[in-house]
Amino acid sequence: MKKVFLFLLGTLVSAGLFAQQRVASSATQYDYEVDGLFYRELGNGEVEVTFHDSASCVYYVVSESDNNNPDAKHTYYSGDISVPAVVTTPVGERRVVRVGDWAFAYADGVSSVTLPEGIKTIGSGAFFRTDLSRLTLPTGLESIGARAFTGGIVETVEAPSLEDWLRIDFADSNSQPIWAGGGTLLLGGEPLAEVAIPEGIEVIHDFAFGFCKGITEISFPTSLRRIGRMAFYMDTEILALNLPEGLESVGYGAFNVCSGVTEITLPSTLRTLEAYAFSGCRASSITLPENLETIGESALSQADDALMEIHVNRNNPYFVVQDGVLYSKDLSRLICYPSGKNELEYTMPATLRTVDGSALSNNQYLTRINLSPALQRVGTNGLVTSQVVDFNVPDLAAFCRIKLMDDADGNNFYQPWSMFNLLVNGEPCTDLVIPEGVEEIGRMQFVQCQNIESLTLPSTMKRVRQFAFGMCNNLRKLNINDGLEQLEFYAFGYAPLKEIHSAMTAPFAFVKDATEPAYASLYNIDPFGAYTATLFVPVGTVDLYKQTAGWNAFPSILEDTEENQPKDDIFQEVGRGTFTSAMMGRSYTGILSRSLTNPTHYRIAPFLYNEDGAVFTVSESGEIYMDDQSTGWDYDTYGIIRASDPHTYGFGTEALGTATLYEGHDFYGSFDFRLTYFVEAGYFGTYTDTFKLERLTGIRDMEQPAESRFDKCFDLQGRRVVAPTKGVYVVGGRKVLR
Repeated sequence: MKKVFLFLLGTLVSAGLFAQQRVASSATQYDYEVDGLFYRELGNGEVEVTFHDSASCVYYVVSESDNNNPDAKHTYYSGDISVPAVVTTPVGERRVVRVGDWAFAYADGVSSVTLPEGIKTIGSGAFFRTDLSRLTLPTGLESIGARAFTGGIVETVEAPSLEDWLRIDFADSNSQPIWAGGGTLLLGGEPLAEVAIPEGIEVIHDFAFGFCKGITEISFPTSLRRIGRMAFYMDTEILALNLPEGLESVGYGAFNVCSGVTEITLPSTLRTLEAYAFSGCRASSITLPENLETIGESALSQADDALMEIHVNRNNPYFVVQDGVLYSKDLSRLICYPSGKNELEYTMPATLRTVDGSALSNNQYLTRINLSPALQRVGTNGLVTSQVVDFNVPDLAAFCRIKLMDDADGNNFYQPWSMFNLLVNGEPCTDLVIPEGVEEIGRMQFVQCQNIESLTLPSTMKRVRQFAFGMCNNLRKLNINDGLEQLEFYAFGYAPLKEIHSAMTAPFAFVKDATEPAYASLYNIDPFGAYTATLFVPVGTVDLYKQTAGWNAFPSILEDTEENQPKDDIFQEVGRGTFTSAMMGRSYTGILSRSLTNPTHYRIAPFLYNEDGAVFTVSESGEIYMDDQSTGWDYDTYGIIRASDPHTYGFGTEALGTATLYEGHDFYGSFDFRLTYFVEAGYFGTYTDTFKLERLTGIRDMEQPAESRFDKCFDLQGRRVVAPTKGVYVVGGRKVLR
């Protein structure tokens, strides 16, 4: 009988006879369902709007770990929803005071939501990944939880008044619906334009007007004491900022990227400018008041070359301007070098120890910076300019010990400077020898140094950290000391190394994860130098290196003897074939050449967009490794061409390998290049491009003639050679190898 009763009850419920009011079971998220909305008891006669959590619902509770699940759907809520201020439940009337955590998350079918007066809080993730045409907020709303609008678009947000909007405390940027959704804010039904913050307001909350389109003018009350974090972030139509007397603090990024601002007036009462406060504005002149005590990193860095002058009240005890540059009073800290200062050379004070983040404001005029001998720390983008500059350092060992500061958010994986050429006491440093005594090269220490061609590490060197020599675009030769213990991930990323000379008799293995030494410490995973270098090792250790993880990936490992030293490639055509590019959608004739001096080096020309061709190395196992400089570029069409797998191009069992080609072979061979293309740093696709060798030309075989044959020989320019050394010569009308 009990089973029959339960069956009939389930049938009645499914038929909608109890749909207007329903008490939930213990397995659900809600306590009551009334008129299609789910509520949960909070006590004291109050409830919150929540969601259904039954097994039949596709939507499930969103947590920290699964909040990006693309398959989650909210199947119960749809259409235009108007939440009542009071709801009649099976146990009596209840006041609706809160929108619960994740209440309308993933609610694909919802068009608009209207919230009643009496709701004080919108919970975390309440509208997570939900698109709305309109959201109407109530009078008296006090707070919105973290990530409330993450991943969704709210086309129009309406608040009853400016005062009501200013009352809301936003937990983060994604709890502010305009910031998160990119829509339009209406206050009392009117769009924003001229905003007059009313008297009596002491704090403008964090994120309050961030990304609010249409604000052209703001007036502030004398009651205002603080402007919160990113309060007006990206409000690009504001033209001027006249901050009121009484204001004491401007928060982190409060007016960051307000690129329309050309005038900034600061009050005498101002004490604190937090990091990025006015970064990205376009004021030509800024005057700092006498009571200002704190300036955060990048607080004054202006866009482009707008900032021409900085002035400091002469009674200010903390800051000083010298030769137009803003420093701490004791000249130990560089705060801001005006972006519009049009001098070519800048010499730091000898007492300077710290460079703030974005201190040079991307200055486009500087070509040379003479670094302070006392310099110890450089902030994020601290010495970034808009062109390659010369860094003249008085002490190379001291330069190696400069620490790179975290940015204001605690991140430290950002470049400290732009492309530079290293000078030591005025002399260009192409062959860089790190001084004895230096034990570590820090993260990004020499990143983007353009004039280093060879690098020698001292016997004291223990560790080279992430991106220490990253993007050193001319670094071809590396000498490693025997005492080296650790190479961090991307230590030489994007450096086109061709020779690596290791003195280590007991090489350490690379550990392949992001925090420990990895193979990518020496080579990155795209076509800027990966695997093309020849590894030279101590006599008798070749087998040891071939058995050691990481080092054994090099295609060519040789003993470091005079006989084995690298020679310049001299290419000779050996065959012609068809290059078929799946990405380009066409085929063309290509020429295959082989190096006479380095038999593992081949060249195909043209290769993709490079008419001069691509040089690559073929390992003993038949893997192809591309030369970093010859892959080819077409920025306008395809952006950067990168390699996958990682930067290894394999081909089949019938590979050419390193064998000499002879006429008459039944199989000439083919190369399959697995290439990944990117468009403006976005993934574009992976294709297999094939070069099919179809006929042989050029050299048939490389002879080793008797010594007497060299009595009458010529170099490749046709000049008579009397005492030939090792190399390729013309003897009897044929190229021969001595």
